[in-house]
Amino acid sequence: MAEPAQLLLVDSLTRAARQPCGLPLFAGRSSDGLFASNAAAKKAARFCQDQGLLQRIGERPKGKTTQEIWALSDKGFAWLMEQTNPKPVLEALVAAVHTSQERVEALLAAVHENKVQLLTLRGQTEKALQVLRADGPHATPAPHFTWGRHASLPGKQEGVRLQSTIAESCATAILSQLDKWQDTGMLEDCPLPELFRTARPSGAELSIGRFHDALRRLHEERQLYLHPWTGPLYELPEPALALLVGHEVAYYASLRSEKN
Repeated sequence: MAEPAQLLLVDSLTRAARQPCGLPLFAGRSSDGLFASNAAAKKAARFCQDQGLLQRIGERPKGKTTQEIWALSDKGFAWLMEQTNPKPVLEALVAAVHTSQERVEALLAAVHENKVQLLTLRGQTEKALQVLRADGPHATPAPHFTWGRHASLPGKQEGVRLQSTIAESCATAILSQLDKWQDTGMLEDCPLPELFRTARPSGAELSIGRFHDALRRLHEERQLYLHPWTGPLYELPEPALALLVGHEVAYYASLRSEKN
């Protein structure tokens, strides 16, 4: 094969190696492709198809029609390694891997941030609904409600008082569990999923929203530390229980005390 044609094949197959998800066979005016649309490139593309250097992996819509997507085959990769210095090809592949990893990490970070926001909104909505239920026509009075000089009508005030009691119990349970964690001699800080499972107030249902609210309050009152997750976000276990604090994702907690 003549040298210009050889260079054309190497260039096009290297481009295919960088795009494992495939590209159209020919580039358009505003779209990428493995080959240009001139006569020499079309001849080279036909050679790659006939020799099995490229494989058709699917198609995608293009206006009212569809467009075939082609990718490098195993035979094409072996041919490319034989015809050229493998170092530039491998460098291109490594660069493509890094680019793809950065995109994935950015997407995972965006998904996690949106999930944290969703959970926060869900918790706030849950609290609002509980207050509304307590203030509604069928609201249930607090346990042991009796009429008397100091009694008040059941309603919004009673609902708020009940929520305050649950929040206080949750905060107390969190501090108690962190104290136990510290007393066991654990060197690492307590992960929030572990804290959530063990800090459930006796007889109370602990939602993630209430748990996060209690953590924020205790953090603002300087009763505990919240420590960030420092690894890649895609490795975060149980991300729903992580807490967004400022620009950091908090995943561990510890007591603010002389024991620290």
